[in-house]
Amino acid sequence: VWPVGEPLLLPCLSMELAPSSRSPQLSDGPRLACCCCWCCCCFWLQRERESEPESIEPSAHVADLGETLLNDASTSCVGLRWDLRALPMGLPSDELERRVVEETQQKVIENLSLRRWGQSVGFIGQLPKEQGGRVHLFVDKTPAATVGGAPAGGRNLLGRYDVVVVKARAERDHAWSEIQGPQHSFWVAHVAALNAGEGDRAADFYDFSHRTGLTRRLCLNEEAYCGAMQQILGNVARACATLAPQHLIFYPIGMGASLRQLESFDPRYSDHQAMQRLRRNLADASMKALASTPDSIRIHLCLSFGPRECEYDGDAFLRAVIAPDTDMGRLRDRLTIYRDADALDLARRLTSASPDKVVLVNDTSRELIGNHWFSSGAKQTVDENLHRRSPSMSTIAYVLNGGGGPRHARAPDELEKNVERLNGRLHTVRQGDGGIVYVISWQRA
Repeated sequence: VWPVGEPLLLPCLSMELAPSSRSPQLSDGPRLACCCCWCCCCFWLQRERESEPESIEPSAHVADLGETLLNDASTSCVGLRWDLRALPMGLPSDELERRVVEETQQKVIENLSLRRWGQSVGFIGQLPKEQGGRVHLFVDKTPAATVGGAPAGGRNLLGRYDVVVVKARAERDHAWSEIQGPQHSFWVAHVAALNAGEGDRAADFYDFSHRTGLTRRLCLNEEAYCGAMQQILGNVARACATLAPQHLIFYPIGMGASLRQLESFDPRYSDHQAMQRLRRNLADASMKALASTPDSIRIHLCLSFGPRECEYDGDAFLRAVIAPDTDMGRLRDRLTIYRDADALDLARRLTSASPDKVVLVNDTSRELIGNHWFSSGAKQTVDENLHRRSPSMSTIAYVLNGGGGPRHARAPDELEKNVERLNGRLHTVRQGDGGIVYVISWQRA
């Protein structure tokens, strides 16, 4: 199609429409029709150009899209506190992974007095004592939690903005070796980060996109998407206000695989700079939510220095932390950054000095808490590897999931009932007048 505004179109039109003063003859019909087609095509192209979605402008602290900060030695000069002593999680062999999975499954069966793996949980057997009544579910009832695919039900056990907090212990260390002796418990806050780019499972993309142009192409609404991530982690901050921990462990969530194939849905993100702007805006929203936690809580941020994608994610969080913002300034005073740290091992070490005062934020699946930890693969996924190395965490996940696998017809209140089965506590997050969000806590007698 000839580009809009090219001068060649005008001579063509003048040749056909400005001959002598005679009226057009029948033989001029095809020529006039051709000119009309050209005009319509040019008008359509101009409208399409005008309706193209504009690229999203970055905020001030993400304007520089050059090199990452992770390998910049000057990073230490911006006043950040680093701890380089934490150990990374080892990558197990296939044989070790299989053996650990089998042993963890067997412990779950024993803890719940099941006849076999996969049996439906209709009763609670010999549940570990420290787990009874140590489960909290924060159910979001704000308007955003009622639209689109946000509510629980169907395939989803967990609502989009819900947070379920459980007690667990680390029973294997960073090298997957069994830990001897008793271990203190810590909290694990399970949330499901948004997913807009993980193949055919990127269901959140459609709830946070809009159609543009005459072709009605779907484009991600980045502002709404980042706002939803901030709401999810804002509920984590509300859970912390209720549980009153001393330490909060966090690693980048909602990135990696959740964005990896976004360009298949929105071609704008095939551009590296557009993708990096999205990463930085997500990191900015995440850190603002963490900044709303009580000032008494120390934040432990685990960043990866591994593959290029992890480096971009970590860079986004570093830039969010050093932003010239009042909230970030206060957060930096209670923030420690760790290089390639194993979050589970870090939780174990912090818990040894502060029992029951540590919260580890875990990015899980809405369909199945712990995802498919009992299957092979996903060796570098945090959620699965937390559950594989913590039978106490997997035991609670089994009860919360209602069994050992996903289902396609869950009731909207299934997770609430499973929490009650564990003698857990329910909390409702609501929005009052003026947009004020508050939490109502209750426990069924």
